[in-house]
Amino acid sequence: MKKYLLATILAAVVFMFSGVSYANINIESHRKEIYAVLDKHLDLSHRETHRMTELLLFTAAVESDFRQNGNVWFQVQKRTERYIIDQQDKEIQKDLKNLKKSNEHKYYIVLAGLLYKYSMGKGMQLPKHDDRYGQAVVWKKWYNTKAGKGTVKGAYRKGVKYLG
Repeated sequence: MKKYLLATILAAVVFMFSGVSYANINIESHRKEIYAVLDKHLDLSHRETHRMTELLLFTAAVESDFRQNGNVWFQVQKRTERYIIDQQDKEIQKDLKNLKKSNEHKYYIVLAGLLYKYSMGKGMQLPKHDDRYGQAVVWKKWYNTKAGKGTVKGAYRKGVKYLG
């Protein structure tokens, strides 16, 4: 019993000083921001934008616990970033370069969205906005991949923890 209590206290202290508090995470403001960025920069239907917003919120929760903005949220590797950019036409590449200079956080929202959009062209289906298990499966297959350390079960737990 003492070990359990000590472990619980230690976990609470670590969490307290990690810079993340559930109370400090305003999911609704993040949701609005992501939706606005996707609506402006990606050619998606209203339904797709809504579902992609929830998938990117889920991805940010799983990848970073919403710890910081920018690439920390999405943890896009440099080679993946280069690959996504290379798939775009010259005009979009120029827009992405300008966006990265002006607002790195929005740039990575767009980049992660483009990765999922590219995956849609390869057969990925966007899960419903509240389907956390479906989001976990999509995240693992199309974002984290087989080589990643994450699991569907772990992603699902984080998604439910942050997004309900």
